[in-house]
Formats: sequence, structure tokens, C-alpha cells
Amino acid sequence: MNQITKESKDSRIQEQGVSKKPIIIFILIVVVVFAIAVVFKYSTTEDVLVGPRIEVEPNTFDFGRVKYGDVVKTNFIVKNIGSETLEIKSVTTSCGCTKGEIVSKVIESGESSDLKVSFDPAVHKDDSDMGLLTRTIYIKSNDLDNEEVEVTITADVYKP
Repeated sequence: MNQITKESKDSRIQEQGVSKKPIIIFILIVVVVFAIAVVFKYSTTEDVLVGPRIEVEPNTFDFGRVKYGDVVKTNFIVKNIGSETLEIKSVTTSCGCTKGEIVSKVIESGESSDLKVSFDPAVHKDDSDMGLLTRTIYIKSNDLDNEEVEVTITADVYKP
């Protein structure tokens, strides 16, 4: 009789252990998935938002066909997608025929400023700015991950 009682006690313990395993495994999976989701959410949010972050749209602009002697203009949008103030240190160009001017050198988080760009193919008074051309505008800022951003303009300059 002692042996029967011991066997039935062991089988009850075994049944309870088997029924608890799936619940424990399920709880562990839920905890692990939740932890991964929290870590992923905070790491990507901080990567994108910490410090000043410059973004320029569009990154290129095509004037198409431009008559020699005409001055053409466009605007780029300089955005601060970071969490701290973006400071534009300088705007320079690859050629004297192209000028770039930022409206506001200080751009707060979530704000933007216009970058006014003009292109004058006749500025050199010769045929050096004829045909298919690409000019670059360089924007230096306090974005430590991207201290200098380049945008380009293109044009097909012709003489009538």
C-alpha cells in the first residue's frame, strides 16, 4: 500500500510539472519579445534624434535647358531632424557661376530653412559654362555625423 501511494504521488507531481512547463515557456517568450521590442524602440529613436541632424531635400535639381545669359534659381529645404539646434557654418559652391545662400543659419529641432541657389552660366563671360553641367553646393554644419552635405544642380546650357 505504501508503494501505491508513493507512485500516485510521483505521477501527480509529474503531471503538475508537465502542465507548468508550457506556461513557463510562454511567459519567458513573452518577456523576451517585450524586452527586444523595448530595446529596439529606444535604440532606433535615440540613433535618429540625438544631436543636430541635417537633411536636405531634394539632394539634386535639374534646371533642364538654360539659355546662356539667363540666371535660373531654385530652393532646397534644409531640415533639422535631430534633437538639438543645427547650426549652418558655411555654404560654398564648386564654381563662381553658382551661388548658395541659407535663409537661417540656426535651425531648431524639427524646423527647416530655405537654401536659395542661383546659377548664372554667363558669369565667366566665356564659353566655359556651356553644354551639360553639374555644379555642387556644399553645406557645412555642426552635425557631427554629417559635417558637410552636398547637393547638386544640373543644366544644359546653350546659346541661341
